[in-house]
Amino acid sequence: MRAVTQSVQSARPIQPLRRFVRVYAAREYSSSTAAIEPSPPHVEPVLQFEFGTGLTVCFSGGNELTPTRVAVVGARLDLGIHLRLERGVNSFAVFLRPAGFTALFGVPMCQLTNTSHDAECVLGVSVASLWEQLADEKTFSRRVSLVEAYLLARVQDASCSRAAQCADVMLKSRGTVRVADIARWSGVGVRQFERQFAAAFGAAPKAFSRVARF
Repeated sequence: MRAVTQSVQSARPIQPLRRFVRVYAAREYSSSTAAIEPSPPHVEPVLQFEFGTGLTVCFSGGNELTPTRVAVVGARLDLGIHLRLERGVNSFAVFLRPAGFTALFGVPMCQLTNTSHDAECVLGVSVASLWEQLADEKTFSRRVSLVEAYLLARVQDASCSRAAQCADVMLKSRGTVRVADIARWSGVGVRQFERQFAAAFGAAPKAFSRVARF
């Protein structure tokens, strides 16, 4: 029988966090042979914790990026990105909704789009302390509980712009809602909405919708 070389787990957030977080996921990889898998574009910011070897991000131009122990990965709208998994990968990720990261942490999404940052530089020492707590835990469920306690402490002060709310609507519709309809719901003209959305997210709403269809 073929040995299992990769383990993937996921869980939905508790109710008070569902407007900010879509899902939690964990992955472990134990094969001695490296694996390459495509990383499709995504509109969700990700808070990613690495406890082992780390996932290597491979770009189409040949550049590679190995995430820090805690990384903030913004929405990625470009194609041709792959992940290289090597033995010892042990990752835990929080997939936030488009408006979720800004609402909880006050960091504009336009500063994150198509980039990856050391989370300690973006969020401060509290996230380093959270990494230490997660590293001491071996079970997925316990790691979820610790992350949710960390996020719940920020819910009371959370707020998001109308542009961010529009992004959530576009994601929930999987990119099928028309930009003109979203602009009307937002209370502005199409051109003004396009400018506001691009300023907030670092991408045009049509580009965002195209990726949301994935």
